[in-house]
Amino acid sequence: MKILDSSESLDNYLKSIRNNHIQLVTAFASGTEETLSALLANGNTIDLIVGTINAFTSPKFIEYCAEHDSKHQQSRQ
Repeated sequence: MKILDSSESLDNYLKSIRNNHIQLVTAFASGTEETLSALLANGNTIDLIVGTINAFTSPKFIEYCAEHDSKHQQSRQ
């Protein structure tokens, strides 16, 4: 377990993870594309479940995920 505080943010912690399989579950995901890109660039695979509460999840974020998933599917073929 990692304890996060004002000097160790969740964003920085996630960006430091390398070569792992990560499962993320969140109620909304807006403005997190940079973090997800860093996770993928660090050799991680991601299972992402995003709930949408009153449309907090940006359509641009959903499009971003769909685009990266299709690129991932193409690279596996």
